[in-house]
Amino acid sequence: KIPQTLKEKFSEVKDLQKRFFDSILNHKELETVPQEVKDIVKDSLSPKTSYKVINNLEHAKFFKEIIRLAKKNIYIASGWLNYAFANDAMMRLLSQRLKEGIEFHIYYTDSKSSDLSAIYKIESYARQYRNLKLYCQPSTWHRKAIIVDDEICVIGSFNWLSNSARESIETSLMLEDRRIARDLKAAVFFNEDNDDESGIFQAVSYTHL
Repeated sequence: KIPQTLKEKFSEVKDLQKRFFDSILNHKELETVPQEVKDIVKDSLSPKTSYKVINNLEHAKFFKEIIRLAKKNIYIASGWLNYAFANDAMMRLLSQRLKEGIEFHIYYTDSKSSDLSAIYKIESYARQYRNLKLYCQPSTWHRKAIIVDDEICVIGSFNWLSNSARESIETSLMLEDRRIARDLKAAVFFNEDNDDESGIFQAVSYTHL
């Protein structure tokens, strides 16, 4: 286990690296260079990808940690939604982070396996907090992914909004890499199979479930 003080040092070094790269790429002599070229150069200068494998019951603890880690925004794609996510402990954490200004984009499906009372509970939070955006997808939507601050991405078999991992065997992979996070975000949340991600909360009728 890495001591907390050492983790803080790693974080400081990464921050210094980022500021150094930014100072180079924002130099006045590079003002005419297209932003996409700057992004490619910045990605190429980034440190090697760090990763973590998450198994079974580790998911619940990891999910809370990744929500606490977010500094700007977090995108969550999952299947159906129930009280594995909408329980009191998770709602307290969600409410705390929303009050701190973190933007949440939560994608779930209209599957019959979704819990209506859990959905109504999340919808009430979305009405209360403008930085909580909900997107109901068709039941064929089967993606499971998390993107944090466009830098950290998680993909695997775990249903983040409904699975307690107590009765199933699950594995996910977390990668800390801007390039991968950007590409995965585009593939999962912004491809041609999705409705336009307008950032507007859309109330959904569940009378057919």
